[in-house]
Amino acid sequence: MAVVATLTKGYDLDYIWRQVDRDLTKDAAGYYLQASQDGGEPPGRWWGPGAQALGLEPGQVVERAPYDLLFGERKAPDGTALGRPPGSGRKAADIYALLLAAEPHATAERKRELRLEATRQARQGPLYFDLTLSLSKSVSIFHASLGENARLARQGGDQAGDQYWSGLVGEVDAMIWQAVRSGFDYFQREAGYTRTGSHHKRVHGRETGQWQEADLAVAHWLQHTSRDGDMQLHVHSQIAHIARTTTDGKWRAPDSLGYNEHIGAVAAIVSQHLEEALTRRFGLGWVARDDGHGFEIKGISGQMMRVFSSRRESITADVRERAARFERRYGRKPSQRHAGWADKLARTLGVPLASVAPSVWRAGAPDSSASVLSELDLSRAAHKAVALAQREKSTWTRADLIKYLGRVLPRSGLDPGVAAALLEDLADRALRSEFEPVLCLEAPEVVEVPRSLVRADGRSIYQRHGGVRYATRAQLAMEERMLAQARAAGAPRLTRADAARALGADPERLEHALTGAAPGPPDARTAPGCVRIRPPRRCRC
Repeated sequence: MAVVATLTKGYDLDYIWRQVDRDLTKDAAGYYLQASQDGGEPPGRWWGPGAQALGLEPGQVVERAPYDLLFGERKAPDGTALGRPPGSGRKAADIYALLLAAEPHATAERKRELRLEATRQARQGPLYFDLTLSLSKSVSIFHASLGENARLARQGGDQAGDQYWSGLVGEVDAMIWQAVRSGFDYFQREAGYTRTGSHHKRVHGRETGQWQEADLAVAHWLQHTSRDGDMQLHVHSQIAHIARTTTDGKWRAPDSLGYNEHIGAVAAIVSQHLEEALTRRFGLGWVARDDGHGFEIKGISGQMMRVFSSRRESITADVRERAARFERRYGRKPSQRHAGWADKLARTLGVPLASVAPSVWRAGAPDSSASVLSELDLSRAAHKAVALAQREKSTWTRADLIKYLGRVLPRSGLDPGVAAALLEDLADRALRSEFEPVLCLEAPEVVEVPRSLVRADGRSIYQRHGGVRYATRAQLAMEERMLAQARAAGAPRLTRADAARALGADPERLEHALTGAAPGPPDARTAPGCVRIRPPRRCRC
């Protein structure tokens, strides 16, 4: 995907704040220029029905006090406890003190590593999950070009030019925020759940507890540079490890086990929404990436993207010393100065950074007739996405299909909200076999489930959300033919002795593992150091 999503457990509450410029008077261009010079990134913004239930409105600036209470102590802004507090916090602090005592001269970055190591040793649960969305490099360069024009206008005292280019930077920032919210609307619906009841026992292989819808609380942080100082637009989304169960209003730990299933789909929705918005506003064209993972802006070459994708090298001792001071203060490497980006591009490729954005946009909005995808376009995209899903996995989920649709569905200047919804609609049509036969591999409930026990997703509260697997009829038919051929009389096969040799095992002990027959007396082949075969695990299908 041109937008890359990664999910990590979060333990460090201070890390994100060391990068934030808390001056709320800056406009979007001001924050961008500040970030590109000394790392001062814009403040975060709250999102989610869980945050709203705490009085933290969507888009409201994240302040440190409620942030620490929610993420660090699982408390509301007024100090009210929300579920169980994080465990092992004191133990982790003690371990960190011991680790730090062994390294008294540790840098800020090393101290951060020691804090994480302390939490791991203490087996502390995460304070939050960080779903990071990294935008495509071509979009980062386009954004940087707008910012370079704003910088040059400010430097030259051109107020009208400054206002014009700064306005464009602000427009693109707004598009990013809207795209991220669209992706998290999906994530809230598909991954916002808590577990209630007892999940320690199983009956016929199924847990006896319930899964209920829950309201998530998220802090989004738009940032402009990578840790290596290259331009790289990305958004950190800190998902609080506490959520409000909608059925009873109680706050519980969310069912984070389901998060990974959906991050690829979130990336696809964010990418589709943002790229359609950029197309609609600037008339941008898009070309498929060589790796097939989405699109890049037409006119921004791979060579140009590679210029800003490598680790920056220090040039002088003075620069290295200033970089070290910056790292000690902020806990990360300093970003390249914005003027340095422009100089690097000019020296490497002879291209002024300010010229990039005007060279790739087209005047006026795109042709309205071209912004409508035909049924043939949709059918082709659905066939490609199903083929990609089936090629990558023998069975796959609805979220997988959305991810692959995001890689192949053309960008045409559709309304961004319509385009994002189209991904889900097209995935549902494909699962209904409108384009080719697709089979659901989950057995239906034995008895009809009462309405009172059915969630909004149409499944019983006793069924885990998501996880439904699908496969094409062609794939299943191929597997059935392979199985039939393998079982046929005269089919090629290994003898037990040949199989044991291929596994590096003793044939007699392998026979015992497979049949339960008593092994013979030990001999040289069963002496210490020989490979032993464990009994196969029982299938839980």
